[in-house]
Amino acid sequence: MLSILKKKRCCGQEDETQSDLERIILVGNPNVGKSVIFNHFSDSYAIVSNYPGTTVSISKGKGRIGGKEYEMIDTPGMYSLLPITEEERVSQSYLFDNDPFVYVHVVDAKNIQRMLPLTLQLIEAEVPLILVLNMMDEATERGIEINASRLEQELGVLVICTTSIKGEGLDKLEEAISKYSFRHVDSKVVYSRGIEYAIESISSLIQDEYGISKRTLAQLLLQNDKVAFDTISQKGEDVAAIKKIIDGTEKEYNNPLNYVLTIERQAFVNDIVENVMTTGKRDVTLTEDVEKSSRTSLRERIDG
Repeated sequence: MLSILKKKRCCGQEDETQSDLERIILVGNPNVGKSVIFNHFSDSYAIVSNYPGTTVSISKGKGRIGGKEYEMIDTPGMYSLLPITEEERVSQSYLFDNDPFVYVHVVDAKNIQRMLPLTLQLIEAEVPLILVLNMMDEATERGIEINASRLEQELGVLVICTTSIKGEGLDKLEEAISKYSFRHVDSKVVYSRGIEYAIESISSLIQDEYGISKRTLAQLLLQNDKVAFDTISQKGEDVAAIKKIIDGTEKEYNNPLNYVLTIERQAFVNDIVENVMTTGKRDVTLTEDVEKSSRTSLRERIDG
């Protein structure tokens, strides 16, 4: 079994140090094995510190992959690019403020239908991306089979299968990182007419460049994300015109726009998963099960 014990520098202090090394940033939901992968690739003297201005801890270390040294960063767990918790806000900040070599999105293989929405958001954001299906042993134990090659074709990004706690597949992940080269991938999600019109209209108003695509930034603005608004305000964008588009779009829908975007995005995930995953339990369809779970989970997050 892979050892996950590492020496750590004392945590709790803010770390504002900058490294000249290219960055590999681990992102994903909580409890998907990101830390095990971080510990595998980083050296034995990692830093655990608070993100500036917060009490949220992040881990940084240096690792050599394919003969090249990188800075490794393990971000707090996040469910969506639209943050609700302080931890998610810190993870989101790495999209706005960084230009990494690659983001490694780690997901729990047995729950990909609930975790691929974030993958689609990262693809829409046009960031360099590798998807890691971790905990494959647990998926297999539950009779879940995933066609990783087909999933790779569906998404257009590299897909690596691992069981990180046992060290399985990490050699393939290392090879994928060492050979990685960014290429543009078209968005996999087409929203309803009103949402798409608003995204296109807001995108056309955004003049500056950001760490994420204009399409993704427009979606965050549609959902009234504070960080997104603060960011464009600092760059002198036409905030009044953008808010006018948002107000008009909100009047077209009966539900909050973050709910609408989430449900419509999930529909595309359902179609993808139906094509790449089979399971031994079919008492309810995969789509029925996840739609019920997604609606319940989202309502809980909206209602607080």
